Amino acid sequence: MKHAHLILGIIYLSFMAPLQSSDGELEKFNTYINQSISDANIAGMAVAIVSGDSIIFTQGYGYSDIQTKEPFTPNTVINIASISKTFVGVALMNLVENGLISLDKDVNTFLPFKVQNPHLPESIITLRHLMSHSSGIQDNQKVYLSSYYYGRRIHPPLITCSVL
Repeated sequence: MKHAHLILGIIYLSFMAPLQSSDGELEKFNTYINQSISDANIAGMAVAIVSGDSIIFTQGYGYSDIQTKEPFTPNTVINIASISKTFVGVALMNLVENGLISLDKDVNTFLPFKVQNPHLPESIITLRHLMSHSSGIQDNQKVYLSSYYYGRRIHPPLITCSVL
């Protein structure tokens, strides 16, 4: 991974150097992140550190638009693409390990919208199907591209739904 050192540094700092300790530590952290994104030729990014159910730190770094020098903030919308698969997979397996969900339950019990196999509408789609890419759902570029965020195009608000 091209930017592994940056990601590992953020993870290390988030666990090993709590940002609440002093303004000096926060300044060192900010300097490190700004230098790292500059060295890695990254336009901008945001960092959030969460402890339990509390957000203890959020900060944007760099730019969301280099030409206009628009700052990157914790609220900047970005396309996260396939990296989200890793986080979702780990989170789902954590819920499975804790007995809170089953991989073989119909995903429609977790979602605020209906999902069905376009070729077998009477069959259910499970989390196992989704995680193993065996649900029968195919990418639809027309739908996919219309939901992707490009520049200043108005995007739908983010929503939350509970899986428990």
